[in-house]
Amino acid sequence: MRKLIQVILTHYVFGLFLLLELIGFLMMVRYNRYHQISYLSWLNEVTGGWNTRVSNVTQHFSLVEDNAILAEENAQLRAKLANSYLNVSSNFNPWIDTVYHQNFIYRDAQVINNQLNQQDNYLMLNKGSLSGIKTGMGVINSRGIVGIVTDVSPHYSVVMSVLNSKFKVGVRLKNQEYFGLLKWNGGDLNHGTLINIQRFVEVQENDSIETLGASGIFPEGIHVGQIDSVLPLEESNTWEIQVSLSAQLQQAKHVYVMENVFKEEIEKLEEDIQ
Repeated sequence: MRKLIQVILTHYVFGLFLLLELIGFLMMVRYNRYHQISYLSWLNEVTGGWNTRVSNVTQHFSLVEDNAILAEENAQLRAKLANSYLNVSSNFNPWIDTVYHQNFIYRDAQVINNQLNQQDNYLMLNKGSLSGIKTGMGVINSRGIVGIVTDVSPHYSVVMSVLNSKFKVGVRLKNQEYFGLLKWNGGDLNHGTLINIQRFVEVQENDSIETLGASGIFPEGIHVGQIDSVLPLEESNTWEIQVSLSAQLQQAKHVYVMENVFKEEIEKLEEDIQ
């Protein structure tokens, strides 16, 4: 015991130096956006392979539920195929539709790391720039929205989760013209808060919430969740609405990264306006 105390007294200056260096590094990463992104990019490459192996093992325990989700989604997609419709016309002539163009391209990916215990949570995906993933792309799963890509390396990407205090997305009440902002206040992993809905709007529990599509990150009409409770904000003429998030990020494994084909064109016009 005496020797241990002597060693501590002899090297305490060096230990204090290391502790202060660690604190300084953590503060730099936490409060400096550039260093935070650089650190995450480096961490992607270092931990990506290990997270992939761990994820492959844990995924076997949820294969039954995952297969059920994928089967449901495949059924919905098959229902939209041409051979799922009946041609009731006796003089039908085929024609080429030049009015509609594909707006979003979908790329599948798997979640290999998922933070849930922080105020600002992130996910890591097993696809990166070599798979066409870019920063600013929206991420969804078969149930709802998951987040937005914030950092990309060649083989991996980081996604700002819906469960992040910095995450905000424009949403609307389904079948209504009224819209507001969805954010996460922390704590409850299953609920977000919808703000900026005026008090004259009739809002009811179990009403559906969907994406507005104004930002170009998500297409309009993606299911976000359902209203759990509605409370008036005393300091303003708006509602504070608690929304049950449909994505269920605690169980998120398979996701889709969405590329808006016209995003650069939209951003260029916005720059010209400004």
